[in-house]
Amino acid sequence: MNVKERKKRACLLPTCKGERFDLVHKFPMDKERAELWRKALDIADLYNYPLEQLRKRVFICSRHFRIQVKQIII
Repeated sequence: MNVKERKKRACLLPTCKGERFDLVHKFPMDKERAELWRKALDIADLYNYPLEQLRKRVFICSRHFRIQVKQIII
């Protein structure tokens, strides 16, 4: 798969339901930063999964990253 054929991914947040995005953000590998993301997103279900699993399966679109995550972690 070359760069132009990137796989589109779904955003975790319900307001993006049904939409798929080229540019998404994965949970960070750093555990402290990943915990900050969990708190910033404020989604109870995220606490049911280990961080390693979130890193592989959960994506945040750029729009929601700016709104919900970036403001808190910077």
